[in-house]
Amino acid sequence: MDFIAIGKAIADIGGWAAFLALVALIGVGGVRRWWVFGWIYDRSEKARETSDTQAERNADSLETSSKALDGMAKSYDRLERDFDRLASGRVNRE
Repeated sequence: MDFIAIGKAIADIGGWAAFLALVALIGVGGVRRWWVFGWIYDRSEKARETSDTQAERNADSLETSSKALDGMAKSYDRLERDFDRLASGRVNRE
């Protein structure tokens, strides 16, 4: 790649044409995602932070639900055991 020839060609086409070529290159590069524009980066970072926060909340909620279900299972087991005692007649019914 001959950079001197490229520079001479840009100088020969004129200032405005070189400026328009640069703008077109930036536009094409943005569309093809050769680089990321600032507002797109900010938007993706905000979305990532939001999803991280939501994932943490979901994990906390699942942990709380798991503890509640464990308590309910113990209560159910106790009720089932008491019912079995009543049904078998091993409990004083006086």
